[in-house]
Amino acid sequence: MDKYIAIILLLTPFWGVAQSADTRQENLLGKGKLHIGVGLSQEIGGSFGINRGFTPRLQYFVSNGWSLALEGTLEKNYATQNTMNGVGLNTRYYFMRAQRLALFGEVGATIGRSKINYPDTNGTGFLRLETSTVFRTHAGLGAHYRLGERWSMEAGLARMLSNSQNATNLPGYAPWRAKVSVNFRIR
Repeated sequence: MDKYIAIILLLTPFWGVAQSADTRQENLLGKGKLHIGVGLSQEIGGSFGINRGFTPRLQYFVSNGWSLALEGTLEKNYATQNTMNGVGLNTRYYFMRAQRLALFGEVGATIGRSKINYPDTNGTGFLRLETSTVFRTHAGLGAHYRLGERWSMEAGLARMLSNSQNATNLPGYAPWRAKVSVNFRIR
């Protein structure tokens, strides 16, 4: 119980700042705003290789603090040379908006095509390439920092909730993704 009281006392100052009206943050995260962005991600907790991703994004704010985004996904595992390219929808809610800092929660889904390299089992040593359709869902938390009137940076951590690709028990699959991105407000 003491841990919960300590957490509440530590977060109370941030809650008060988050509730203050700041028109500069609403200029960036307000209804009708349109952003383009690009992100880099890294899997965390995988058992084999390094899996990195590149994510271009188009984000639209349907109301103050709530956005929908269309995202592309380009991923590659550098040890196995497995790749995944796809497109997805993502929604975010910025639940704490201070003068420059905002915290958000997000959920999303991605569908795409993966190319998987398997070692040949007949002893020739050649690789066998297999392609398949992948469907993923995720949920995560992140922090958004306003750099200026139009520019912002974000960092977040997401957990894969489902991944049809993991059904094949691929080496290198990791349930967590860390992402850093830069955004520019178009309007």
